[in-house]
Amino acid sequence: MPYLNVAPFYFDLEALRPYEIIMGSPLELGEMARRDEIDMGPLSLLDTLSLPEMEPIDDLAVACEGPVGSVLLFSDRPFADLGAARITATTESVTSIRLLEVLLRRAGINGFHLQRSGEAADALLLIGDSALAEVRRGVWSFVTDLCEEWTRLEHLPFVFARWVVRIGTPRIDLIARTLQESLDKGLSDLPAVLKAFPSPVSSDEARAYLNGFLYRPGSRGDQAIARFQTLLGEYGNQRAPR
Repeated sequence: MPYLNVAPFYFDLEALRPYEIIMGSPLELGEMARRDEIDMGPLSLLDTLSLPEMEPIDDLAVACEGPVGSVLLFSDRPFADLGAARITATTESVTSIRLLEVLLRRAGINGFHLQRSGEAADALLLIGDSALAEVRRGVWSFVTDLCEEWTRLEHLPFVFARWVVRIGTPRIDLIARTLQESLDKGLSDLPAVLKAFPSPVSSDEARAYLNGFLYRPGSRGDQAIARFQTLLGEYGNQRAPR
């Protein structure tokens, strides 16, 4: 994924060889996994739940508890007043759209319209580095951090992506160890990570941003995923825009 929040996993690229590394948005990577074009990766949570041929690599993930800073809803009115709002949603991930839908419906907000066109909108959902850059523009009256809202309601982290591998891939134990070692090296030298993977924010902001992630959310991550699945069944009836 071309986002700063996964950069620590890829810090030691030499250790990750001989794997071929393919760049793509969460949506693109999920589609490639369905076409058997990739064998492992940090896939968007909803993709990991719908790909029975893939299995988690330990508990390696991209998760956050509290503000995440890069899954943001920008709007011209408060979150509670978004009934009947036209919301332009990111084209990069379905998980963030489903999270937004669950949070809106859980708050009793209905009648909103999700769109992926360039039409005029009352709100804009962005993820990753695009969200970080949009904050710096400062043109929206309200910014809602979806992970912060989720944590406030559920008292759990939110898991945005999980590392998964195709079942039957040899030496999964070696893959897990290699990823963990690369992650450990990256997190221990964030200045070097930021030098190798430029971001749209300052170095201090980028370090604080990366330090806010949970890359091994453990059993609480499992609880969060189960809770999200339950809420999807209750509130996630509207189709995400394509």
